[in-house]
Amino acid sequence: MSTHGTIANTPRYAFITSRFPQLTETFILRELRGLEERGLDFELYAITHQGDEHMQPDAVELDRRANYFNWRSGEAVAAQWHWFRRSPMRWARALWHAVRASAGTKDALVRVPVVWMIAGAMARRMQQQGVQRVHAHWITYPTLAAMVINELTGIPYSITAHAGDIYGGTGMEPRIAAADLVLTCTADGRRELLARAGDGYADKIRILYHGSDLTRFDFEPLPTRGAALRILCVASLLDYKGQRYLIDACRILRDRGVGFELVLIGEGTLRDELEAQSARLGLGDVVHFMGRQPHQVVRAQLDACDVFVAPSIEGAKGQMDGIPNVLVEAMAVGRPVVATGRPGIRELVIDGTTGLLTGERDPVSIADALERVASDPALCERLVAAGRKKVEEEHDSAQNLDLVFQALVRLGAADGAATG
Repeated sequence: MSTHGTIANTPRYAFITSRFPQLTETFILRELRGLEERGLDFELYAITHQGDEHMQPDAVELDRRANYFNWRSGEAVAAQWHWFRRSPMRWARALWHAVRASAGTKDALVRVPVVWMIAGAMARRMQQQGVQRVHAHWITYPTLAAMVINELTGIPYSITAHAGDIYGGTGMEPRIAAADLVLTCTADGRRELLARAGDGYADKIRILYHGSDLTRFDFEPLPTRGAALRILCVASLLDYKGQRYLIDACRILRDRGVGFELVLIGEGTLRDELEAQSARLGLGDVVHFMGRQPHQVVRAQLDACDVFVAPSIEGAKGQMDGIPNVLVEAMAVGRPVVATGRPGIRELVIDGTTGLLTGERDPVSIADALERVASDPALCERLVAAGRKKVEEEHDSAQNLDLVFQALVRLGAADGAATG
């Protein structure tokens, strides 16, 4: 239960996310904390309890009171029996819709039964807690759970869709059709959702950027440039994050005689491969892998770097970034940014104005951009000033959270008007 004061006539929400606490999903953590501070009363539900020794300090209290479930537990089994006894037809319809909405998903035969069992237990507990609305973060399995809960209980739901869940997902139309509102964090994400679900849903799919808390990201002067360009990349070590092309670009920089150091923060399945690539190219002395790090370490590295790089690509399975939140943070603190021209990123990084854009899977263009940063201090000054202005105008999380809060409260008000 919320420990903050709530505002009268706001609905009691349940937020469902895939994993919690997830170190890389600081944007969801900030949103939850911000909505609570604004007076939204909610319970937090997660499909998976993500134990992590690097838990963000702000996540500790939420983790302690979050709702977690074991899909094989007595509670989950009893919940299925409860819903079946109440209405076998509704129970069967919910199962059928869950299967239909997951058709074509590679791991549907494994994941859907797990989500189905957990969603039944969630639904029963939500009724006991007096939950009036559900909001699912990610249009994948959290929304699948919200669909099942809606079928079993009638509790309405809304969605926030992000990036990889949009571009790599299936079954968008039934998930969007049953939702009252769909928020997404890029214009390209909205276009993709409409392309997958149909233009008839244009009125319910809205763009709301996540943004960053600018009170925590003061604009800092560029650090004194040393002999080596200090390059920073913060991202999971996965194929669609594109670090292999950044490492190749670093070899080109070395061949050109440009001094540099690269710090990579993040963990993932490609770590061994990327470390081997770095060693093979003779870069082991200047490419540093720091693994996963909490926010305070990331912030310290942002302050210390000369340039931030986001070499994102479209992954082998269609995964891609929207607007990486740490890219917004880098621009907020006043660091020049170099990023591939992915559709979502182009909404933030205007080439030559708020940052430098490069080709996708193009180490030469990444190296060219980094060499420009290293050799042109006046350019860097212009980029960081315009970058901060862009963030202030469009990516201030306080302003954007106000809009999220108002949208969720309006849904509750509409519920009351419909039943009044």
